[in-house]
Amino acid sequence: MTQYEARLEHDLEEIRRGVQKVGGWVAENLHDAVLAMTRHDRTRANETIIRDRAVNKLTEELDHLSHLFVVRHLPSAGHLRFVSSVLRITVALERIGDYSVTVCRETLQLEGPLPEGLIQDIEVIGQQVQNALRSALASFVDGDLEKAAAGRGMAKQVNTTYRKAVADLIALGDRRETSAADLFALMLATRVLKRVGDQAENICEQTAFILTGETKSPKKYRILFVDRDNSLLSIMAEAFGREAYPEQGRYLSSGIDPAAAFDRGFVEFLADRGVEIDGKPIQLEEALEKMSRHYHIVVGIGVNPSKHMDDIPFRTVVLEWDDAEIREAASGLDGRERYQAMYREVAQNVTNLMETLGLETDR
Repeated sequence: MTQYEARLEHDLEEIRRGVQKVGGWVAENLHDAVLAMTRHDRTRANETIIRDRAVNKLTEELDHLSHLFVVRHLPSAGHLRFVSSVLRITVALERIGDYSVTVCRETLQLEGPLPEGLIQDIEVIGQQVQNALRSALASFVDGDLEKAAAGRGMAKQVNTTYRKAVADLIALGDRRETSAADLFALMLATRVLKRVGDQAENICEQTAFILTGETKSPKKYRILFVDRDNSLLSIMAEAFGREAYPEQGRYLSSGIDPAAAFDRGFVEFLADRGVEIDGKPIQLEEALEKMSRHYHIVVGIGVNPSKHMDDIPFRTVVLEWDDAEIREAASGLDGRERYQAMYREVAQNVTNLMETLGLETDR
């Protein structure tokens, strides 16, 4: 090993140790923040808030080491990916430190100890995010893809626990067993704990980036179109989405009260456009079950889907399109001309939606 190579390895190892040190402090503060809340320990909460100042100082030092590495070595390829990932991870760790402080500050505002059921929720979600964070940090320091995959899996488990915690908080509010101030504090605390899981997943993705050079796949939007009977407009919207934006989204359609079958002329119209319709119109509930994860966007065409959905996921946006202009465009037309006029209007609406999302057509 040349003198330069030895210096390079020394500087890389110093940065790795820096990540490990900052990560250790952040993980410890997160552990104590959860304990402070579940045990209503004000002393521990205050101590954890004070220790976050040390975390901020350590992240600043790690930033300095990373920038110094760039100036000294002018890295490329794998070394450049490494140092750029460290800079991103430093931000993630600082945010996790802030989340721990938020949990502690909300603990100090609580009027009394947590209800027993909620203590269990906080303990479980706290343990899950701590496991995910430790696995993510280990994957980065050790350069281990298997640990990164395990960390991502742990982070995803947090979503289920978070939903249960939110449901339990809502139930507490309905029974008026907890003050509104405490409910808001606990809702915020559970939300930021969930965000720790998201940051742990980000760290795992940076590990994969360093080792493989692969970045996170572009986001594909899951979009559901809903109309009255799923026999015309919603099918058109789904078909155009697949045709014009195949790589940017996953599309499905459904109806509030599905028709028994598709009109033959409509089937032939779509076939001429290269779209084959399989099966028959489906109900909204069936479409919701088909997607293993939540839809990012649910679009009602002439209907309000939210009135027919028992539970709208937190990250799902529900839109309503007025179908009057769509149908007006086809007024007085018959057969293929009618379908063509309506299709143009639906296609424009879908295009407007995708442009709002910042997406461009693949055509």
